[in-house]
This record gives sequence, C-alpha cells and structure tokens, in this order.
Amino acid sequence: MIDGIYKVTFVGPETGSGVIVIRNVHFNGGDGYFYYSGVFSESIGEVTASFKIKRHTPGSASVFGRDSLTVTLKGFAGKKDFTFEAPNKTFSLSGKWLEPVNFGPSVPAKCAS
Repeated sequence: MIDGIYKVTFVGPETGSGVIVIRNVHFNGGDGYFYYSGVFSESIGEVTASFKIKRHTPGSASVFGRDSLTVTLKGFAGKKDFTFEAPNKTFSLSGKWLEPVNFGPSVPAKCAS
C-alpha cells in the first residue's frame, strides 16, 4: 500500500465508514464516533492489520458491538486498496486510496499568550 488518505468501510452486524491516513506502515483515522490507530505488517503476500478502536463521542452503535477494543485482521493489499476479514468471517474491513498525504513543511506551533 502506498502512503495516503484512504476511505475505510467496516462491515459486520452494523456497517460504518471513516477515513485513515497511512504513513509508512502506521495509520490513524476515525469517523464521527470512533478513532482508530494501528499498524500493517506483511508476510509472504498476506497482510495483517492490528489496530485499536475507541469511542470519542456517544451515539451510533459500533460495528464491533463494543466501544473500545484491539483488533487483528488478516487479508490482502494492493497498491491502493486492501481487504481484511476476521477469522470467523463475521466482520470485514476494506479501504480505497483517495489522495496522497501532504503534511507540508515542519513548522513550530505558535501559542497564544
């Protein structure tokens, strides 16, 4: 997978979508109710996604049925897309590249006095 901004879709008992930013093998993202943080690893053509999910705003039901958890999924990744499934196939995660990451030059933040 190339670095960039990806739309992600979770499918399980519930369906949800959000956005993640992948830089190197790490990713961070979220949606209106949850944030996600994790890492991808690859071995002999199979990719593993290990990530934490945590609720930041009350509301919509979690596709996982819980408000905070750690998930590890296995699947396959192309250059600009990926698909992962839970071992019991009750849950899947897919992603599609949207655009490159542009962090711009590193500039110190200015604080108001």
